[in-house]
Amino acid sequence: MPEAWTGRIIGKMHNNSVTSSDVAKQLGVTKAYVSMILNGRRAPKNGRERIEAAVNAIVASRAAQNKAEN
Repeated sequence: MPEAWTGRIIGKMHNNSVTSSDVAKQLGVTKAYVSMILNGRRAPKNGRERIEAAVNAIVASRAAQNKAEN
């Protein structure tokens, strides 16, 4: 069963149009591996922190890019 934090991260990803492919690319892993972590099939050390940091970095990068375009 997935941990509670995964629901929060998946919600943030959805609200900011971040895909698991985006997260995988940011982390340098496969989309399947990100999916396994978010679905509770894998629980790597520091997985939560790494996924959260990747999502936050993607969201911040996109916000900066949108600000620069406007």
